[in-house]
Amino acid sequence: MILKCQESMNAIERCRKPVIAAVHSHCIGGGVDLISACDIRIATKDAAFSIRETRMGMIADLGTLQRLPTIIGHGWFRELALTGRDFTSQEALQMGFITRICEDRQGLYGEAKGIASQIAACPPLVVQGPKRLSYTPGITASTPVYIMLHRKALLPFQARI
Repeated sequence: MILKCQESMNAIERCRKPVIAAVHSHCIGGGVDLISACDIRIATKDAAFSIRETRMGMIADLGTLQRLPTIIGHGWFRELALTGRDFTSQEALQMGFITRICEDRQGLYGEAKGIASQIAACPPLVVQGPKRLSYTPGITASTPVYIMLHRKALLPFQARI
């Protein structure tokens, strides 16, 4: 059962299309697992987050422990994972967990749609390249995959020059 749940979070992370999480109200436990797998996270000013498993005597096992240190850094991660305390959207913005705060749910949905529209206006390979590279361990600028993606992405652009 746990492996299937973990795989569902991994599928979000591996999705070739960018995944945007729009959070309002509470995002606790599994919610943090879910949005940690997303590419972009935004929230309303009243959103609250927590790795609540800690306070329940459990270990977060759906990806938070693996993904969050990379997103927010080890210092913030350890404090939040070891205490299980709630943190606000302002704190989440400060630590880099979310990238924007919106006034209310309607504004949140509008902001998410705006970001999605900006991404959709870009060439798909250009969008997929950074996503693939950022989630693949060991890929550097000299890696053949990087070079191949970079060249494929530039071909349509170069044809317009």
